Amino acid sequence: MAADDRLVIVAIVVARLALPLLIPRIPLMIVAALVLDGIDNTLLAHLTSVDLGPAGPYQSFDKALDIYYLAIAYMATMRNWTSTPAFRIARFLFYYRLVGVVAFEALDSRAMLLVFPNTFEFFFIAYEGLRTRWDPERWSGRFWLYVAGGIWVFIKLPQEYWIHVAQLDFTETVADHPWFGVLCLAGLVVLAWLVWFVVRPRMPEPHPGWRFTAPALPAAPPRRAAGVPWRELGEKSRRPLTPGCSSRT
Repeated sequence: MAADDRLVIVAIVVARLALPLLIPRIPLMIVAALVLDGIDNTLLAHLTSVDLGPAGPYQSFDKALDIYYLAIAYMATMRNWTSTPAFRIARFLFYYRLVGVVAFEALDSRAMLLVFPNTFEFFFIAYEGLRTRWDPERWSGRFWLYVAGGIWVFIKLPQEYWIHVAQLDFTETVADHPWFGVLCLAGLVVLAWLVWFVVRPRMPEPHPGWRFTAPALPAAPPRRAAGVPWRELGEKSRRPLTPGCSSRT
């Protein structure tokens, strides 16, 4: 591998390791992590001679880095989220995806990534996007279930099929079939119209201003913020308490 190739790879990997560390404090930084995940193969293809095929060396790194930033996002749900139903849905979606990744690696079948789509990531973005203007606790578990179901069926299943089963590239497809790019643009316009004229008028009154940063933790260790008992979380690290000390996660 040429020195220039190594430099590009190291820069991309370092960026993918560093950027997700901001997610617990600025949750929507996951969008930047998502974009970087989406363009890293394109950058490597244009700037290096690395084999990016299914058997190439970068694919294993790519999957590990995906799980890395999703795990940080899941930790952020434990730290920040106040809606109990939303948190429990996110927990299921996160572990469901992990099962799919393990099945993909064990069976070497891309269909596993379609059966176990990464709905958690977009559900996290939806929750945090709404939290910037509204209190997530105002919505019921049914609302969050509908959000997760809509993302699963209308966004993630087509995306997972496109990427992992059909193995198509968006830019190449648009270059070969310009009508496809026009169709995608029209779909985005229709979606924006629905959000602005149908969804927005039905939303509750928003908070003044925007809240892009996560709320600060209180000085005293409270009970589980989302109302989820710690016994439900196998990830909690337990240690014996000593006088004058308290257990925090």
